Amino acid sequence: MAEAKSTLTLAVKLSASDGQKFEFPAGSELPQRQDIIITPTSRGEVSWALELFDGSGRIWGRPYTLLADGAPLNAQDRVICSAILHQSQFLFLDCIVEGREEGYRFDPTSLQASPIAGRPQLDAGKSLFERHFAQTGTVTPGTVRMITLCPGCGKEFKFRSLNAGINEIFYYYCDSCPNIVSIALSNDLVYEHRNKLAKVIFPPVNAGEFTTDDIAANLDLHNELTSLLRPCPCAGGFALFNPPTCPHCGATYVDFRQDILRRMNEYYMLQVDGAEIFSDHWIDFERDGD
Repeated sequence: MAEAKSTLTLAVKLSASDGQKFEFPAGSELPQRQDIIITPTSRGEVSWALELFDGSGRIWGRPYTLLADGAPLNAQDRVICSAILHQSQFLFLDCIVEGREEGYRFDPTSLQASPIAGRPQLDAGKSLFERHFAQTGTVTPGTVRMITLCPGCGKEFKFRSLNAGINEIFYYYCDSCPNIVSIALSNDLVYEHRNKLAKVIFPPVNAGEFTTDDIAANLDLHNELTSLLRPCPCAGGFALFNPPTCPHCGATYVDFRQDILRRMNEYYMLQVDGAEIFSDHWIDFERDGD
């Protein structure tokens, strides 16, 4: 039986600062992709305006602005821009600054329903997978900066993501700032503790594989490990269910809901611009009896 084809519900227009446009009419078969090269304006700007239309006309719009890391953009820079309409009815806007090895992805925007509260799918607490920043079976390169909007204050911020499963790490966010502790599973202290468990919950997680006793034992493991971590320089503490937060207002960006299976399946560690990642030296090895 042939798979049902996905078609675009709304018409999409994306206008670049140099006058170029991406246009996708409603009813277009998905997926779709268009690529253009944009030259920054004399003020070093590259920006886009997204507009969505239904049969009655324009129903919603939003701006995108690329603020490159490092040196500002200039007229000699070429920004390779891709507009990707996924079969899941999400728009991906990806950019590469040629010659700088700088990649950027704006937060994927829903193209299905009428926008709610000024932007489709701007729901607090969604995971990177639910936001479509990450997709099962595809590894997001750590060199790509994600550009997103805070669901609390609506301000834009950037972050990188690191696949904890592939890199074999546990990670914990601070409860007072965006800093992170990253601990290698090969660390002697981690190995000592996790070796006592019948089953270690580690991504990707199949919920049916773990009993309530397994879950309790894994929670004890993380509580034990985080109890041995030194405080963050901001005086905050690190814990399993601390969420990544907006650097502007502190609003929760991903809500783990006190659910270890959900938490471990969110296997991309999110490093907000300006956040520090502390590694194994944060573990207190000076235990009683040593």
